[in-house]
Amino acid sequence: MATSYIHLAFEALESPLGIAVPCSDPLRLRAALYRERQGIPALAELEFRLSPVDPYKELWIIRKGKPNGSA
Repeated sequence: MATSYIHLAFEALESPLGIAVPCSDPLRLRAALYRERQGIPALAELEFRLSPVDPYKELWIIRKGKPNGSA
């Protein structure tokens, strides 16, 4: 069974700006989150961005329309 990360997206929705997720493979996590959020309209307001501070070890899950660097 594959690991699910969708709980992270729902956690980001509860935050005013979003969350920063430390991880070993941000690109893989981002791809998994894009797949998992399909069919869940509430998650359409989220963006998954590589951290500009540490793009190899952190993924930002942020609410659309928030300024860069806010998560």
